[in-house]
Amino acid sequence: MKRLIILFQILVFLQVNIYAIYYKVGSFQTSGRVVSLDIKGDYVYTAKYTGLIEIINVSDPEQPQFTGSIQLTDYIPGVIGRITVSDTLAFILGNDSVHIVNVADPFMPVYAGGIDRGKTSDIVISNNLAYITGYGGLSIYDISNIQSIQLLSSPGGNFDGMCLNDSLLYGVRSGSPNSLYIINVSDPKNPVLIFEGIDLPIGSFADIAFSGFFVFIVNSRHFWSIDVHNPVNPVMTDTLKGVQSSNKIYLQADRAFINHSYAGIRVVDISDPTSLTTLGVFDTPGFSEQVVIENNIAYVADSYNGLQIIDVTDNSNSYMVSSLQTSYMAKGIDACDDFAYIAKHGYLGLDVIDISDVNEPVLSGSYFSGIGRADNISVLNNHLCLTRGYPIPEVLFIDISVPSNPVLLNQVKLVYGALFGPVPVFQTVSYAFVGSGNTLNIFDISDFSNPVFVAKYIAADQITDIVVEGNIGYISVEESGIEIIDVENIISPQFIGLYNTPGNAMKMTLQSDKLIVADGFGGVQILDISNPSSPLLMKSIKPHDNSIINTRPLIVDNKLIIVDMEWNELFTYSIADFNNIQLLSSFRLNVEINNLIYHNESFIGTMNNYGMIILKNSAILSIDENEVSSNSVSAVSIYPNPFKSSVTISFNLNEKSFVNVEIYSLTGMKIKTIIKEFTEAGLHNVFWDGTDVNKNAIQSGTYIVRIRNGKESIVRKVLLMR
Repeated sequence: MKRLIILFQILVFLQVNIYAIYYKVGSFQTSGRVVSLDIKGDYVYTAKYTGLIEIINVSDPEQPQFTGSIQLTDYIPGVIGRITVSDTLAFILGNDSVHIVNVADPFMPVYAGGIDRGKTSDIVISNNLAYITGYGGLSIYDISNIQSIQLLSSPGGNFDGMCLNDSLLYGVRSGSPNSLYIINVSDPKNPVLIFEGIDLPIGSFADIAFSGFFVFIVNSRHFWSIDVHNPVNPVMTDTLKGVQSSNKIYLQADRAFINHSYAGIRVVDISDPTSLTTLGVFDTPGFSEQVVIENNIAYVADSYNGLQIIDVTDNSNSYMVSSLQTSYMAKGIDACDDFAYIAKHGYLGLDVIDISDVNEPVLSGSYFSGIGRADNISVLNNHLCLTRGYPIPEVLFIDISVPSNPVLLNQVKLVYGALFGPVPVFQTVSYAFVGSGNTLNIFDISDFSNPVFVAKYIAADQITDIVVEGNIGYISVEESGIEIIDVENIISPQFIGLYNTPGNAMKMTLQSDKLIVADGFGGVQILDISNPSSPLLMKSIKPHDNSIINTRPLIVDNKLIIVDMEWNELFTYSIADFNNIQLLSSFRLNVEINNLIYHNESFIGTMNNYGMIILKNSAILSIDENEVSSNSVSAVSIYPNPFKSSVTISFNLNEKSFVNVEIYSLTGMKIKTIIKEFTEAGLHNVFWDGTDVNKNAIQSGTYIVRIRNGKESIVRKVLLMR
């Protein structure tokens, strides 16, 4: 049985590869859960669970602007709720009825009526006809006069999703052995069912779309293509597995875009419906509920994270060395010698991966599955501590002297803890420090096979990370910041200092007498801890106004590497002088990295729903401006340099793309945006007059010119001399 389980997991590993890179362009966040959206022209129309309809101008995708809104006296159900815009009318599927809003003036939407049908699951608008399906079955309405909507027919058909092609309506139904229905609606008053069948293993909530005489169906963990050239005899052509909790699909050209639950969006190549292939993924910050596409820009209803705007132009991911898909959510990661160890957040325990060849990582095995979600890992010598959280926090003490055969030496349940919180762990030669809830548990591990509980320390808040150096311990306590304790007397740790960070303190890195804190929405806080009882703030770094930094900052060769989880962007700063921190480079990934380590001259990260990724060193560690390369931006020059009043910035685009030219201080604070617009291929010149965003002259000094087309970034230095 164990061999069968491992074989299944290996097959899962082989199913998903990340070929393409997509990057976040912008976002629009207001309070509440966004469950659905549609786009028409320069406007995105979003529907919130509370019934609030918001209209957002996205003519500039990087800076979406609120336009107008209207509050419906109804709830918009998630999954089966939907907003559809046709001409000047928006149709919203509510909990009690189908609502109609006149959006001819996006600044002043006006309620125009409704159709009393109760909860519905999908709507298609075509030629003054509305096809509405749901718990009351399929109904067809004449909406040529919305003041007097007429029911034409009710042929039945309780579908989850529908699509229309000419006179044929395709419906997909969950929870039924006959999942696909095809109805001839050439006479809307007398629709005729022409096909009912194809047994699909469908659970709840499915969606369907039509392209090139094929229909595509998505539901839960499956994606199907079905040949409907002969609508009375459809034929299944291919099945793609590994889709996660998906229930909405959008087609554009030869690609299908699928909402992918907590994993964001998934893009599938449907150019050959007999051989479906995953092109790429993008991990949005929240729960992806629906996606629509316009001009290679994806607009995602991302639940409580609002509207997310993603560029989905298919480009090669030049920053990735390799990747490996785990069988469940990858969380904690550590490495020793030629092996990486990953804690999986399901009940599947520990993955051991051979990384002796970083170009082709190989799953060695999966171990210690069972009750409890694996959470964090700490490796020291041949000792591995693996923690589990829900339902009972515990720590496993594992011998990895033979990596392909890890041996569980002991397993200790934690008396103190929180039900759903993280369980961080840190090892020294003699002690293991394990956080659970607001309790720091300390174990004597001088005999690793027989850990002995020696002390506890109660912190002010949920413990999210632990670092110990010598006799001093540093504890991230989320909203309360950083607590510093003296552990010289290990059986009685004593509080000695506190620094309350502006955000939620998460992972930390210690560098001599500096503590670098990933502080969530507070960015990165760099603290001087030369006097541990009185930590002082040296520098705060926040690349974007809404950046979220939860991943542990890394320090390699006097460079600070941080990951912005809100933008899936990685930044490299020079910290040769902590008093003069300088931005060196940045690039955007298509996945949300939740943990990043540096091991054997490789950057290795976990990608939550997408397993492990290994990144190129050269993209991250290069500090020579001339080494910061780009496949699509080249021939960058700045003249004159130094300059007094005005400088010309020249660059060549190898392809049309959305380009930003921005000016930053050496610490990474944005001074001004010179241009941000879709720009044709070719040579371009832009100018900067030495002023900031408010047109105020800035002081003399060295500044950074950053040219990026989203997926890639080039930086150059320019000296202003007044």
